[in-house]
Amino acid sequence: SAGRRRDLAPHPRTTVRGIDEDSYWEYLGSSAHAGYQQSPQWGRARSGDWDPELVGWHDADDRLVGVALLRSRSLPVVRRRFAMMAQGPVFDWEHGDLPDLLAALEAYARGHGIFALVFVPSLALRVWGPTAVKAALDAFAAIRGPGSTGSGTAGASERRHHIAHVQVVDPADVPRFAELGITANLQ
Repeated sequence: SAGRRRDLAPHPRTTVRGIDEDSYWEYLGSSAHAGYQQSPQWGRARSGDWDPELVGWHDADDRLVGVALLRSRSLPVVRRRFAMMAQGPVFDWEHGDLPDLLAALEAYARGHGIFALVFVPSLALRVWGPTAVKAALDAFAAIRGPGSTGSGTAGASERRHHIAHVQVVDPADVPRFAELGITANLQ
C-alpha cells in the first residue's frame, strides 16, 4: 500500500550483536576496508556524549563477517538514540549480501532504541595507471561538489577515502590528493 516502508530483507540470515575487543581486532586486522575511525581507541577518544560499542555481523554459521564501531547517544525528550559509524561498517562490500547485512543492522538498531543511523563507509577504488587515477580523483571531486576540498568540507575528518593499488600518477594530479583529502596506497 502507498506510504508503507518496505523492509530491506524481511528475515535476515545475518545477525548483529556486540563483540569483544579481541574478536573485533582480529577481524579488523584481516580487512582491506578498515580505517582508523573504526578502531576501539577512536571510539573511546571520541566518546564525550557518545557511547561507543563494538558490533559484529555473524552469518548463519556464526562466523564473523563484518564489524563496526557504533557510536550512539540519547536524545532528550524523545528517549530514543541516534547513532553513527564513521568509515564503517567494515565488511566485504563487493561480495557480501548487502540487503541482508543492512537488514541485520536495522534489526539491531531497532532493538536498541536507535531511530536514526548514519554511516559513511570509506570508499576505496583500486586503480593502476594515470588515466584511472585521474578518473578516480574526478569521481571523488564530483561527489564532494564544486569548490569543496578534503580539508574544507564539513565533517571531512569523518570521511577519509583512499585509492588503492596506485602505480603511476600524472605529476599534475599529485596535489589533488591533498586538495580532496584522499590517501593513496602505492604499489
